[in-house]
Amino acid sequence: MSNPNDNALAIVGMSACFPGAHDLEAFWRGVVNGRRFLGPLPPERAGGAVPAAAVTGGFFTTPCRLHPRTPVLDDDGSHPHLALLRDLVVRALCDAGAESPARLAQTDLLIAGEHDGEADAGAVEAVRAGVAAPLGIGGAVRVFSLSEGAALAPLLRAAAQRLRAGAAGHVILAGVSGPALPAWWHRLRRDGVLCEQGFPEFLAEARPGVLPGEGGGAVVLAPYATVAAGGESVHALVTGVGDGSAESAVSGDGAGSGIRAALDAAGAGACPDYIEV
Repeated sequence: MSNPNDNALAIVGMSACFPGAHDLEAFWRGVVNGRRFLGPLPPERAGGAVPAAAVTGGFFTTPCRLHPRTPVLDDDGSHPHLALLRDLVVRALCDAGAESPARLAQTDLLIAGEHDGEADAGAVEAVRAGVAAPLGIGGAVRVFSLSEGAALAPLLRAAAQRLRAGAAGHVILAGVSGPALPAWWHRLRRDGVLCEQGFPEFLAEARPGVLPGEGGGAVVLAPYATVAAGGESVHALVTGVGDGSAESAVSGDGAGSGIRAALDAAGAGACPDYIEV
């Protein structure tokens, strides 16, 4: 008798970094203890694009603590996200126990970017040279756009296609959000979309009080059937994927449609016990 989860994707490794918390354990301890992770935008990071005191959010005030196994490259200053991406991938691989050279050679790396439209060859090559190559990741490298707000669904579908076809043994999904980078604020001011409080108007209009934030994360995926047969530990299963839109997701409409689509895809008609948006 077949298991209904045989086609599911298993999350076998994960990592994250947040303002004030360099990993998931530190973040959870802060939540349990009622710690406030919000604060003003550091003035040196606004770059004069917007008054720093006018912006409150979740911002990195100190660099995240790097894992001992994370390679430090001389060119980390050329791309503000590469060092953190590399560290997140290392942590997720260690959590999965999938850092052996043989496994890495058959591992894909899919990155959720912050550029507009399709990633150009330069973005892909930067990730390949700054993340994949130093870690020995030999599979496919792709960078997906978050500009339409539904990049996670294409990422997961691409991962599922590669894993189910046997083209990769593991797929890493990773991304870093850095809205406090000067270039981001300059672009928003140039396009005239900053409200008086200093963050995008569509966020203010959709839900007053929504604040910008930084962070990053990575997960390692593998076919559940393979993982179950090998007795590996599993954090969670991905059984359905649904699309939502970025701007409407802030007010709940886009998130709701995406959740319904994911439940339909998973064959889960009942209302879930817990939803995190």
